[in-house]
Amino acid sequence: VVRALGTGAGVANAFLQFTPEGQPDAEPVAGFTDNEGRFIIGGIPMGANQLVVHAAGYLEHTERVIIIADDDGTTPDLEVTLIGGDTQVEVRGQVLDVLTRLPIEGATVTIGDLPPAVTGSDGRFAIPGVLVGDHQFEVTHPDYDPYRVTITVMPGMTNLVVELFERAQQPPPGPYTITGTVVITGA
Repeated sequence: VVRALGTGAGVANAFLQFTPEGQPDAEPVAGFTDNEGRFIIGGIPMGANQLVVHAAGYLEHTERVIIIADDDGTTPDLEVTLIGGDTQVEVRGQVLDVLTRLPIEGATVTIGDLPPAVTGSDGRFAIPGVLVGDHQFEVTHPDYDPYRVTITVMPGMTNLVVELFERAQQPPPGPYTITGTVVITGA
């Protein structure tokens, strides 16, 4: 059964494709759900398969499933929960100094084009109304190097912890000479 997150309603016309792992010549086996989100797909090779589910208005779902022989009907039905593409999540987290592990107050946290949040004295932030999916995530502070990464926003995601490096002072003009000693221990 393919269901929608939140409502539990069956998702009609969802496309399911099973691709056998470790069998490069094997053809994927696919099918669609009925009006209640149910499906029966025969001919799926036994063993590990990569399952990909597509449905209009939902995020793509991918998981690894193990198909076993089921002559007596004891194997439970496969249940897939899809997340609607219009689902919004509040993204929370904390910004810390990487060396001291102390919270950083006044850091600006941005996700995509949403209004930014500014961390409080505890280094915490919250940005409501973030659509599920991949987003550009950025944290800036005048005393620290900027932090940029792509995050995947999903319901139930854990709080983010961002560690910033203090902005380095500009080195004096060159030329530079570096000397030192290398000691090998444990040899």
